[in-house]
Amino acid sequence: MDKNKTLGHFKMQYPNRDNRIRSRKINIHSLSNGTDLKLLALKKNEDLAHEEIFSLNFFSYKEIHTEEKETVSQFNFKKLKKDEWFRWRFTTIEVLKKLSKKIALGIYFSGHALIKIGLSVPGHSFIWLGDQEWKAKKIEWKCHTIDLERFENGFLEISILPIEDSYFYASGLDHAKKIELDEAQVLYRFISPSLDLCCEEPLYYRFSGTKTWYSFEENVVYLYKNSSVDLVTYFNSFSGAKWYRYTNVETVDIFLDFMGDAVVDFVNYVGEESIVLQRWQIRSYTRALFKCETKCFPTEGVSGIIIYANAKSILYGGGYCTSVPEIQDIKLGISITTFKREKQVIKSVQRLGTAINNHPYYKNCIDISVVDNGATLEDADVPCATLIKNKNLGGTGGFTRGLVAYTENGTYTHCLFMDDDAQCEAES
Repeated sequence: MDKNKTLGHFKMQYPNRDNRIRSRKINIHSLSNGTDLKLLALKKNEDLAHEEIFSLNFFSYKEIHTEEKETVSQFNFKKLKKDEWFRWRFTTIEVLKKLSKKIALGIYFSGHALIKIGLSVPGHSFIWLGDQEWKAKKIEWKCHTIDLERFENGFLEISILPIEDSYFYASGLDHAKKIELDEAQVLYRFISPSLDLCCEEPLYYRFSGTKTWYSFEENVVYLYKNSSVDLVTYFNSFSGAKWYRYTNVETVDIFLDFMGDAVVDFVNYVGEESIVLQRWQIRSYTRALFKCETKCFPTEGVSGIIIYANAKSILYGGGYCTSVPEIQDIKLGISITTFKREKQVIKSVQRLGTAINNHPYYKNCIDISVVDNGATLEDADVPCATLIKNKNLGGTGGFTRGLVAYTENGTYTHCLFMDDDAQCEAES
């Protein structure tokens, strides 16, 4: 094959938070099907054990554009022929270093090839980071470690020269597993728009494709073939950085109440750059509860899922869960202070109290109290809360009275102060 002749090119794409796509163009010299080439970020710099790494799929967003027309198709690699270089550019090291200062190129391999990894820095000479000669008569898992600590910027570039015809094998998509959910392991459930509080769909779901929508009546998302729904949104993204910093949570999985056929991407955003951390196949012709078990816990930026439908599908719900055990029994007291604003406080307490009382796990862990500085409420007005009569000592005096009540009770570990007209999503 003429090395200067390409079959086309593909674009590695990174959608930013405004849904604008940033692309990088890479020439393609050969194509085939069925390979999963990954980057691996090491949690422990000296350890390459599978349980200590997580995978970054190189071909998360992939397109082929021929020179003649803009037809688009997906591809993966399988075989590289002897003496034909294959090169491509990946993402910036700034993004990778926020995940780990040491990474590795990993793939299932057989054959004989030279693997070279380098760094392209604008305005500077090309920097080689290292090379390895891979030999395997049978299929083996191969890793090439790269230390990025001393570099600040640049694009990671990978080159492969097969010394003999070499094969790169697919590890395949991870498969979501059907489960019975333990409510105590749930960190956060997906939230859907509602007509009585907030109906701005983009705050909850972002849709792509002509046949996808959210049904307010049924409280489900409908997807058809070649459509998608993005849940990396204001209400449904997952802030791993905060969970990691303020709690003992070190693992997170995704659970989905689902019917249909789809691919689920777990995406991490750091600034405007994004990386697909993992991908699952999910398929069921009846409604079922699935768990997508992750191999990583993103400690920077925000994360979430994007669901790509292969056929008609329905998303009934889902969220994030963890297998990490609790280290403290939590009991939360919510203190609401009001002064002659009966209509507002009754509405707020009814909405929040109903959601708490209907929750199978948190109904015994969360309590509401209303500190009435105006002495205009009766117990029957706020049946979901404890009413505390109080002198008009202002907002600060009212919140202090609520805190004192929870402190004197002796069973509460946390207190949350809320205004009487606060309308929030109870799940949050």
